[in-house]
Amino acid sequence: MRRLAFCSIAYPAIILAAHFLVASTPAEISLAGSIAGRNLYTSDTTSPQTSFDDQWARMVRITRADQSIFADSYAAAIWSEAQIDANRALAILARIAQIDNRKPSDWDVVISGFKAATEDPKDQERQEWGQDIWVRLLLEANKANLQSEFRAAERTLDMKLAELSSTIRSPYVGRGIGVTHLPSWQGAYDNDLLILKNETGRDLSLSAFFVTIQGKDGSRITHLHHASVWANGQQLYFKYPYYETDYASGQTVNHPVRVEVSVFSPDGFIQDVKIWTDDEYDNTIRKYIRDVTVSPVFLGEYVEDGTNRAYYPGAKVSFIGLNRLPVKRITVRFTRRGQTAEARWDWNKYLPAGEDVVLRAQSLAQFCKYNPPEQKQVIIEFTDSSVPAVIAW
Repeated sequence: MRRLAFCSIAYPAIILAAHFLVASTPAEISLAGSIAGRNLYTSDTTSPQTSFDDQWARMVRITRADQSIFADSYAAAIWSEAQIDANRALAILARIAQIDNRKPSDWDVVISGFKAATEDPKDQERQEWGQDIWVRLLLEANKANLQSEFRAAERTLDMKLAELSSTIRSPYVGRGIGVTHLPSWQGAYDNDLLILKNETGRDLSLSAFFVTIQGKDGSRITHLHHASVWANGQQLYFKYPYYETDYASGQTVNHPVRVEVSVFSPDGFIQDVKIWTDDEYDNTIRKYIRDVTVSPVFLGEYVEDGTNRAYYPGAKVSFIGLNRLPVKRITVRFTRRGQTAEARWDWNKYLPAGEDVVLRAQSLAQFCKYNPPEQKQVIIEFTDSSVPAVIAW
């Protein structure tokens, strides 16, 4: 009995000791951020595109950095693994560069294709025709596969770097970050826009920013940035592309519910969190909808020539102003002299800008060309919001 009692006391002590082994300083994380982080911008007009040169330079910085940044063994192990991940990503980039140096130029492909289309094949084997075209296609396919591998390697690296923020020694968390987040709304806009304002009352030097965006579906993505000086009251901007590019995966989530920002500096450690409530998210969607211009048209019934196929009345709708809309359901509703009829379509997909959507239904048959509707409505419901868009004409 005594032995059991002794073990029950010693076990928490072991856990407590292990906890204090996980310890790094704000200054150490700040240094890591200056090496591995990306820039934050001082203007919201800065392009968010990530280039080959940007990615190459970042991976080189990480792989060549001093491994002894962290005195704590646990944080040092995380940093060492991140360097291995960066080296793996750098090797992929090197293979992409090799393909770019080997593949025929655009002009070579054009000339080769022209010859393949015009030369007489009697005096040459067919496989010689357009050889540059086939080489180019093969190398481009290999390059696309490598770019996919790089995106996966970069995501692995970023997930590993995100672990550094959990190794901080100081239990005290100061506040003073103004967080403004405008989500891309599932690709309706090209990017999320994040605006961070220093509200601490003092300048912060060599700041490392860990930004974690959590989605309603449980997905999480963390970004690491750095700034040499973050002046008191200064706003910094960053755009997180929704769509995949050659050298970066989509950098945000579909429906954010939480944005956590942690800033590490030799001057201290501060953190703030923005929680997305359903009401706040709906209000943001209402603002986005104001950017949409919809062109609805009433469609009367008609019979197709030749086939005698009958088409019921309905509506044709298209919109501009956003890239696309995440649509759950579309309803067409017609009213004349107090009589209302409607038809409903479960959409559950994206509605691209500029694309005509034709909606006809038998339930609208009473509104013929001799009895057209006096009131016409198209109601669009979205996949992640209770706010509908109502178009009346």
